Amino acid sequence: MSTVQQAEALVELYPTVHNISHVHRNEHEVIYDTSRALERTEVKEREKRGGREEKEEKKTRKKERKKVNPRQHWKVLYAIDQMSQRPD
Repeated sequence: MSTVQQAEALVELYPTVHNISHVHRNEHEVIYDTSRALERTEVKEREKRGGREEKEEKKTRKKERKKVNPRQHWKVLYAIDQMSQRPD
């Protein structure tokens, strides 16, 4: 079984686990990034659905981006930084 097959088997066994970073084999540490396998499975699922949900996701992402004002985000980060530097 190749490392690609091992990674895909892991993805099939644990579909909700997205933080599997690599698969080890013996001491040689053949590393395979499972994010590629995850992307492949996600692409296959999207093709099955017909891409409708992908369009909806893009719309929701656009709305979320519009909600976050970068200036306000900067102000929040600045305020947090100032509070962390303040002596108690």
